[in-house]
Amino acid sequence: MTVRLGLKQLLRSPVKLVVYFLITALAAALLCVGLNLEANAQRNVAAAEAAFETVAIPDFSAHIRYDGTLCADSDDPFYAGYLPCFTSEYDFAPLLAAPGAENLDVRGYFGARVNGEGNLTEHAPGDGPRNGMPDDVIIFTVNAAERVTVPAFSGPVAVPVTVTFSVMGTDYYRDELDITSFISGGRLQGIPTADGEILPGPLFDVGAEAADGSFYLEPGRQYIAAVRVGAHWDPTTDVIRADSVSIEVGDAYHNGGELGYDKANGWSLVPGGNAYTLPYVAIAPYEEGFFATERGAYFQEIIDAYRANFNSLNAIATNDLAAMRAFHSGGVHVSQGRAFTDEEYAAGAKVCLVSEFMAELNGWRIGDALSLSFYETEYPFTGKTERFSVFRYPAEGFFDEGGYEIVGLFAGNVVTGDASPRYTQGEGLDALDILLPQKSVSNAPAPVISEYTASIRLKNSAAGDFMAEMAASGLMEEQEGGYQLGLTVYDQGYSLVGPGLRQLSRVSRLTLILALAAAGLAVLVLAVVHALRGRRGVAAMRSLGTKRAQVMIISLAGVALVCLLGACAGAYAGHAISCDVTARVVESAKEDAADTTFTAMMGEGEAKEFEFLLESDPALALVSGGAVAAAFLLCAGILLAPEFRRSPMLLLGAKE
Repeated sequence: MTVRLGLKQLLRSPVKLVVYFLITALAAALLCVGLNLEANAQRNVAAAEAAFETVAIPDFSAHIRYDGTLCADSDDPFYAGYLPCFTSEYDFAPLLAAPGAENLDVRGYFGARVNGEGNLTEHAPGDGPRNGMPDDVIIFTVNAAERVTVPAFSGPVAVPVTVTFSVMGTDYYRDELDITSFISGGRLQGIPTADGEILPGPLFDVGAEAADGSFYLEPGRQYIAAVRVGAHWDPTTDVIRADSVSIEVGDAYHNGGELGYDKANGWSLVPGGNAYTLPYVAIAPYEEGFFATERGAYFQEIIDAYRANFNSLNAIATNDLAAMRAFHSGGVHVSQGRAFTDEEYAAGAKVCLVSEFMAELNGWRIGDALSLSFYETEYPFTGKTERFSVFRYPAEGFFDEGGYEIVGLFAGNVVTGDASPRYTQGEGLDALDILLPQKSVSNAPAPVISEYTASIRLKNSAAGDFMAEMAASGLMEEQEGGYQLGLTVYDQGYSLVGPGLRQLSRVSRLTLILALAAAGLAVLVLAVVHALRGRRGVAAMRSLGTKRAQVMIISLAGVALVCLLGACAGAYAGHAISCDVTARVVESAKEDAADTTFTAMMGEGEAKEFEFLLESDPALALVSGGAVAAAFLLCAGILLAPEFRRSPMLLLGAKE
């Protein structure tokens, strides 16, 4: 009854009804649009933060020697020039203190021997052993009917043999091998130094040999040799067989190698150190008790090193897998299982990721455990990925070991053999790589810092501020006697969506503030007008003895219903146009997205696809309509309440 009276009272003033309806509708529509814009802005910022990762990749240049060390004097005979280089020490503190810097990942690289019986399988049929020319130690019996002469630096000599031992595996070898000698006669005789000293050449004692490096193989006799192997795949049997071996003065283990710089090819591992200092040539007669001799111990060192090599993976210890260029660029991805968790990084959990390729060849499954022993290596930071160039053989044992659970497999730009395609350096991995949490390995050597081993994670929206700070710091200028820092920021295309996010945030914040102000003002004005114009009605009803509660309901019920209908209509309209408003805001920001100053990921196909979330939440429409109606009721009720304390006669006499 009281509500009906209120409606009748309101219907006597149709203009008032329409005005109330329109004002509350407009207020609710503005509020709904403002709330949806702000909600969309927050959702899109959160979605972008989840979708994009921004990293800065440092590189270094300096005046250096050919071995990569700093060189202060350009007259130094080993001066290579002002060139790109790597370093073992660099103070990253200024970079980590710059705006937007969140985390530094300097990855360690070292050898990881997989313990167990047999050698790792590391090539599919047809691919051939890694490098095409692997190193091996073989023991073989000569099956020729008469003495075989192997001349130095001449064509290969076909020799019928029976291979009784091989680190690589005797099944690889044919019954006949093409044997070539690359033993220099000059190296056998030694070489004079600048002060006239003669460095002794290695001992050449096959049993019958010539001073020029030629040697003879006697029928029925056994020999041991460190060799470089040439192997081919037989498609009829789907089997790889070694058909040639070459014998040199030294071996890959004792000759070792060093990192050197070549202007055409950059940094690489140069095998074959100073062969003149080697005690023995890499071939000798073999008989029982050989390994108990001094020469036998020399060959045992080679066998142990090669055995480790044939069972080794390239360990990469990281504390931020997603910041590695290979994963960050999308070139490599976790194809099965999962990546490392933050808890595993922090705790140094013994977990690992291996290539899908190696897992399939060796029968590894997620959940399997690999027993690993780690040893120090030298890693060349070039485009080469073959095993021989990736790490050296262990020289002084292992610095740590443990069992590691396989939690994930990776695939993508992964080099699997000589026939597999190469990739842009840093954006792919080798099939022999194994990824570990950095803290899971103890006593690891200090990592070598280069553009391939270091990543700085940045806050997505702060790349510009970070680079500006670095430019102002002077570190990106040539440093006297030190390293000049270069930085490339990769943001996965975040700079394409950044302007839209910033524009949407600015507009949503401004719209919400204006909407709240407009809605609040509209509600307050309506409440004041309604309270002032309703005085006489309140006085009349009180004069007739109507209870205060009934007076309040009759005064507010009708107008509240109209305001509620108006607010609902406005909220619906705001809900309907919110997506369109958001889309227009984002579209207006597209012209700003051409600024690629701080990104190297703007090439076609490189940037991640990101779809802005253009949603209009029905719940916000309900909130908007309800808030406007409730605010009107509250304000009107507060304004009308004092009128009940005044006498009806005073109210009737007051001006509206």
